[in-house]
Amino acid sequence: MQTLQYDGLVQAMGGKNWSAQLLREAKGFRNVDTHQVPCHVLDVSKYNDMKQLCSKQKQNNADLILEGTLMEGLLSDAIYRMYPQRRTPRHSIVDTTVAEWAKDKRKHRTTSWETFHSLVLYTLHNIAFKHETTISMVALRWALQLDRVGSVIKPTILGAQSQASNPTTTTSPRNVFTFELDEEDLEKLANFDPKQEGEKTLDFAQMDFEEMSEDEITAALGLLPSHKRTLFL
Repeated sequence: MQTLQYDGLVQAMGGKNWSAQLLREAKGFRNVDTHQVPCHVLDVSKYNDMKQLCSKQKQNNADLILEGTLMEGLLSDAIYRMYPQRRTPRHSIVDTTVAEWAKDKRKHRTTSWETFHSLVLYTLHNIAFKHETTISMVALRWALQLDRVGSVIKPTILGAQSQASNPTTTTSPRNVFTFELDEEDLEKLANFDPKQEGEKTLDFAQMDFEEMSEDEITAALGLLPSHKRTLFL
């Protein structure tokens, strides 16, 4: 590939899921233009390794491309609403990544999914409500604001209906460029501590809607502020 690049037949080269150690050993590392690594709010280890390596090698100006930011669709409003704490979705990532992450964070008699839903999804939901966007857009925006990140891969399904052509739709991918996470948002996403967030567990059965304001009800139902007028007509 380097020969093809030197001959002008290849303009740029990129790597995917290479470990930092492999890149250290790779000959001609400076000629690699991009590195694609998995990264999401529960695991930034591979991103951190690659960022540190790129920072040490000053001659390398490669951008990082992040994949898996939405955790195979788990970080979404649909999952947040369809699968409350007591209803665990059948998803391989729930049995692997989520279970491993929640192992040291679970409270007594709570499942990995209950911990993930009450800490991660609920936090993302509140941030999304604050910016009038969706959980997925918050996860993507978080990734874009990381150091040395050039782009983030958002998977899609061929033939699926796309809303990208409508820039006014809040679920359009373009919405990720209409807002920016502040320091408070980033701090919440950087550390999901059950001691700090555990009391914010969402439980509809315990909610007293008669005592709640319209804004509180709208947020609890996972709706955007623009839907409030329709809800209370």
